Amino acid sequence: MPLCLPGRAVVGSRGRKDGYKAGYIDKTGKFAITPKFFDASNFSEGLAAVRIGKKHGYIDKTGQMVIDVQFDAANPFREGLALVKINGVYGKVGTSTEREDGHPC
Repeated sequence: MPLCLPGRAVVGSRGRKDGYKAGYIDKTGKFAITPKFFDASNFSEGLAAVRIGKKHGYIDKTGQMVIDVQFDAANPFREGLALVKINGVYGKVGTSTEREDGHPC
């Protein structure tokens, strides 16, 4: 059963060649974002963490990758920041992919 969210719900699809892929449907039940992710999270503050291969990034509600796939782990946004992990080190990322101190991730 899909998890219903404002305007989008995470759903899975199992293909013969590709295995399980996650995507999103809209309120009418039609795919808004085609299943192409190995994992997908709920939208939080307009972005959702998705996994492609072994790395995570963030998409917007149109499916556009807005923060590149680069993280070993990615959590939902809260108050403009999300907890992420790269090479065993945790940090915070904002929607501009800059750390709080202004340095790039």
